[in-house]
Amino acid sequence: SDSFAEFGASTLPNSTTTKVEAIAMIMAFVVSHNLPWTGLADLLELINSLFGSTVDVLPRSKYLFRKMWTSKVEELSTHHYYCEGCVSTLAVEGDHPDKLKCTSCSKVYRLSDVRSKNCFFTILSFRHQVKNIIEQTKDVLFKNLQKLQDTEADSETITDITDGTLHKRLKHAGVLRWSDLTFTFNTDGSPVFSSSHSSVWPIQFIINELPASCRFAHNTLAGLWFGPSHPNMALFLKKFVDDVKNVGEVTWEVNSMTISSRLYALCCCVDAPARAAVRNHVLFNGNFGCPWCLMKPEYVSGSMRYLGTSPYVERSEAGVVRDMELALQFDGPVNGIKGPSPVMNLPHFNLVWGFTVEYMHAVLLGVARQFTDLMFNSVNHGQAFYIGSPTDVVKVNKRLLSICPPHCFTRLPRQIKERAYWKASEWRHWLLYYSLPCTLNILPQRHWKHWCLLVEAIHLLLQEELHPTLLARASTLLQKFVFMVPSLYEERFVTFNVHQLLHLTATVQHLGPLWAHSAFVFEDGNGRLTKTVTAANGVALQIVERVVLHQQLKLLLNTQQLSARVREVCVDMLQDRYVQNYSRVDGAVLLGVPQHVCQFMPAEEEAFRKRYGRVPSSAKEFLRVVSNGQVHHSVKYTKARKSNSTVISTKTDEYFSIQRILEVKHNEGDKCILLCKRFVLVHGENQLPAHIKECFLPSHTEIFVVELFDVRQTCLYILFLSEHKSYLCDLANTIERD
Repeated sequence: SDSFAEFGASTLPNSTTTKVEAIAMIMAFVVSHNLPWTGLADLLELINSLFGSTVDVLPRSKYLFRKMWTSKVEELSTHHYYCEGCVSTLAVEGDHPDKLKCTSCSKVYRLSDVRSKNCFFTILSFRHQVKNIIEQTKDVLFKNLQKLQDTEADSETITDITDGTLHKRLKHAGVLRWSDLTFTFNTDGSPVFSSSHSSVWPIQFIINELPASCRFAHNTLAGLWFGPSHPNMALFLKKFVDDVKNVGEVTWEVNSMTISSRLYALCCCVDAPARAAVRNHVLFNGNFGCPWCLMKPEYVSGSMRYLGTSPYVERSEAGVVRDMELALQFDGPVNGIKGPSPVMNLPHFNLVWGFTVEYMHAVLLGVARQFTDLMFNSVNHGQAFYIGSPTDVVKVNKRLLSICPPHCFTRLPRQIKERAYWKASEWRHWLLYYSLPCTLNILPQRHWKHWCLLVEAIHLLLQEELHPTLLARASTLLQKFVFMVPSLYEERFVTFNVHQLLHLTATVQHLGPLWAHSAFVFEDGNGRLTKTVTAANGVALQIVERVVLHQQLKLLLNTQQLSARVREVCVDMLQDRYVQNYSRVDGAVLLGVPQHVCQFMPAEEEAFRKRYGRVPSSAKEFLRVVSNGQVHHSVKYTKARKSNSTVISTKTDEYFSIQRILEVKHNEGDKCILLCKRFVLVHGENQLPAHIKECFLPSHTEIFVVELFDVRQTCLYILFLSEHKSYLCDLANTIERD
């Protein structure tokens, strides 16, 4: 990076470490610990004092140190000022750059006053931010663009957002060339201080053509509004849309080729209140409040409810544009639309299905939480579906707290009374896996079977590979679930969130599996941004500077200016700590210090003979292995008391418990194999969804050899010891992480 060129290749006194490397490590330390600038000043003074020289070896003040990226902050960000009274744009008055006049109410402000009152928002150069992502991911991006080019255009299998009809239509229409990119964007408010109403509203985006794990790791900031009130979306989004439209073509180089990419907005992923603001639509509790259809809600028990079960008329793009124009003409809502929205100016953005039914808010924090609360809330004690009595809650809690989830679930189950504090990922685990076994024979059978419909449908729509038959099944299940709510519960419980379930399958057809366009990645981004705030003043400026600092550090880590050792130190600080003892075998990482095995049990020898025709003379035994991004343990790993990653499913639809993890000598080189016991599936009378299976582990000692290549994924094993019941759950996908 140019800012670091002044240091050349000069080293620290009596050291082989260069000054650029020292600066990179300090930057990594500042980023990883969110170090306040006063802390940076002290750190620089400490380091310079250690060398005891009269000349500073590193920039001596935080001001000089920060100068290395502040010019980038100014180049990257544009501030837009607005009127404190009417939240309209302020324009420079005449020849006075320090005087601003409101374009709406004509009030005049001093620039310094507007800045001190935080009456401005920031747009970060979209072109620069896209180039920054490409610079960090170009090899992976190029490979994936080629892969997408080779995908059969008429394939009906949906594996990601790029298989959805919105992306395919743009390709078929010749709008999207093979090298063009699409993005998903989000905006949502996050409180910064617990003692204040002020919140930040970032605009964040991800590039859809990157593979899922890489895409979610490169969620990027494009704009920021900070203040005590909600943003003026027309103003905020107009500046963002203008910036996107001005990007033109982005050129980048990979493998000695020059690639040219244009950018198109494909998906706006926001919760219901933000969606109404972005689209300039009435809220969901208003007339024609649904963004996807023209169903009119009815007034029931003091609230608007979506009771219509007759076929609803879907909105069309042309209809939305017409209603926006009519609303402007008549100065009032038309079919729920209040007027034009800036997003209508995004080239080729679909004004109906470009807005996703966001499952994190609609399903997990919406329907799943709503119905669980109905079941356990004592207000409903007279109802058939009520299971909140002390005896029922004790039973459910006993089951729930006995569950030991696999390593990929970062949160352990919490008892029912703490559900008000459950995070969205906990609601996902409760809905998909825990709720049915935990409420079996406690929740009345017809309500339990009704809940099965929702559980199975959401699990289907979260899979990594979806076929038309699965989509049709999910659609049927969701329709049944919605239509049965009034008779099993009450009409007043057919909320907008319940209604949204009817549009969920269509969202998947248009935009891919639910995980491909959920708000999880953006909520995580919001959390990271608010954590960078270290002082009460100038919140927006602090966040933008920290974002640029992190970007500059990442670019520096990608240059040849750093040795492998220093790069590793920086990466170590920025990510989780490295595992100290590990071995790479057979495409997997074996963790820990191995034990040497010289002889095997008879059942193990028999398993080796069946699989290979011979018994290895010796082996090394490990307790943990990481394969395909998944962690597996053997039953001998005693540190995992509250989690269980010993259960796997194979590509032949069999389920095993890992007894031992071995590295054995083989003809083709070292091989990692798993010695396992096989589960027996029980086809009981409970009609559980296909992904939850009743099972037992036989007491006889037959052992099976399973190679890592055979493993499909980790499974959740639920064991209710006192009830002599156990279940195996197939995880919906391996992409979503807590």
